[in-house]
Amino acid sequence: MILAPCCMSTYGLTYSLTETSRPKELSKLAEFILTPLIATILFVLACFAGYQYRRVWVKEGPRWQLWLFGLIAGVCLALVAFIPLSSTS
Repeated sequence: MILAPCCMSTYGLTYSLTETSRPKELSKLAEFILTPLIATILFVLACFAGYQYRRVWVKEGPRWQLWLFGLIAGVCLALVAFIPLSSTS
């Protein structure tokens, strides 16, 4: 790993990894980027699934519906949280 100075801060130099020192696996992960439209769609889907989860939970409905809506909401929110957004649309 090669550390290179990237900028000055009030506390001194901050360092980051240079592009040439990235493992191949990390450069492949950089291909996963959400556009703002897709991130918005995933967030709205998570909101609808969470709302349905709450309706089934209050009515004490079937457990499989709780799992289904909970997993949909959780996966959508995890994707929005952990995959970076592109700066251009």
